[in-house]
Amino acid sequence: MDSFLLKIVKSLSKEKGQFEDLVFILPNRRAGVYLKKHLIAEIQETSFFPEIITFDNFVEKISNISKTPALELLVDFYKVYKQNTVLDKIESFDLFSNWARTVLDDFNEIDAYLVDPDAIFSSLKEINELHNWNPDTTLTKNYLAFFKNLERYYKEFHKGLVEEKKAYQGLLFRQAVESIHSFIENTDKKYVFAGFNHLKTSESQIVQELLAAGKGRIYWNISKKMLYGNNPTGKFIKSYLEEWSYYRTNSFNWISDEEISENEIEIVGVPKSVGMMKYAGEILNNSKSIEGTALVLADQNLLPITLNSIPKRFEKINITMGVPLKNYPFSNLVDSVFQLYVTADSQEDGNYYYRHVLRILQHPILQHHYSNLKSFVSSLVKENRIHYNYETIKESAEGFAIPDIYVLLNVFKPLSDDFLPEVLSRMNLLIEALKTKLLGIEKEVLYRHHQLNLQMMSLFEENKELLNLPEGHEGIKSLHTIYKRILSSENFSFIG
Repeated sequence: MDSFLLKIVKSLSKEKGQFEDLVFILPNRRAGVYLKKHLIAEIQETSFFPEIITFDNFVEKISNISKTPALELLVDFYKVYKQNTVLDKIESFDLFSNWARTVLDDFNEIDAYLVDPDAIFSSLKEINELHNWNPDTTLTKNYLAFFKNLERYYKEFHKGLVEEKKAYQGLLFRQAVESIHSFIENTDKKYVFAGFNHLKTSESQIVQELLAAGKGRIYWNISKKMLYGNNPTGKFIKSYLEEWSYYRTNSFNWISDEEISENEIEIVGVPKSVGMMKYAGEILNNSKSIEGTALVLADQNLLPITLNSIPKRFEKINITMGVPLKNYPFSNLVDSVFQLYVTADSQEDGNYYYRHVLRILQHPILQHHYSNLKSFVSSLVKENRIHYNYETIKESAEGFAIPDIYVLLNVFKPLSDDFLPEVLSRMNLLIEALKTKLLGIEKEVLYRHHQLNLQMMSLFEENKELLNLPEGHEGIKSLHTIYKRILSSENFSFIG
């Protein structure tokens, strides 16, 4: 039986059109991996390969705007916040970043679903006034004032981004909807949408405009039983069939008559996440082949453990998910370096508590890739010091032939008042030393950290007066807090 994507390729091939004139829009990039395989097998003559993109890529094309990095958006939003907030109510950048990401997520949803901002913010303000009908406390007054200001924040932020050709994901979709007619008039391509289920309001509007102009086509993968039965899976697709004007005169592709086979489910109780993933690894190890096998994780944070649990004999696997950057070993090493600086007795002298020194030197990445490091650490432990500084660590390391020892020692140097570029530069120096030693996913993690550090140095340098980090220990604590929040929100996606 042909797969859904293969069925689409064969159907388009029968129409004798040129695949190079098509652009395929799919829900995710992994589907594109399989679509490419089917196209390679089906296209016989020499031709250009059709473009295969996701909807997120597509709206960037329509709006002619690229998605702005999260940290840059956060800094831009802070500018708007400071310009539109009473002076004695303005929070520092690290406190602001604690709640600003939640607000930006809400802005994203408002734009992606084309919600009227005036209506939604007016309703929010009224709802919160009802919930706090007796605002006598300072906390309640500040809370209500924040919701009154929220609409101004949104409109000013929205206006500034549009003027500077910047955007978060939801704004890209809103801008794409506003630009779709102009885009249709200036494109000669035909756009094929496949494999979607629930569409955002903006996505639905874009698809319908292309269908109405004769420059789009959409294929659904749903059975008759799911579409017309009581199964909630078909709820959204059924609503499109009933509500889209396109289907009043055009056929619906496709409703299959295939019956869903009964499944056998086995439930196994395993304590803790690590045990659960190790057991999954055992199941895979007992399989002759994992072709057609899917391992579905309930929590994306389990992916690093899962990757270490998959039997080594399975050399190639497809991974399609994103995991916060903070969950990888190198991110843990970065956190240890920050802890060293935050807990130092004196920033100028660089006196560090022995446990924080050992936590860095005993990190698995360093221990695995640096010869003689274990012997050096054992020597430090025998010295039985409570505190170490750069000079004492350097002196102790002299008798050991450790590669790139200057890079490790550089981490323990005292920080100057201009600590931000120093901390991030030291991280990047460590990355440069490790990049030839790490492979695959961990090497890509290094690259993401390197790019993030460069971006932070640039943004903080350009906006030094705006962000105004405190001096000394408080400033390092603030930087550490900001860095951790960025790592938590930065998703590292795997495709293929």
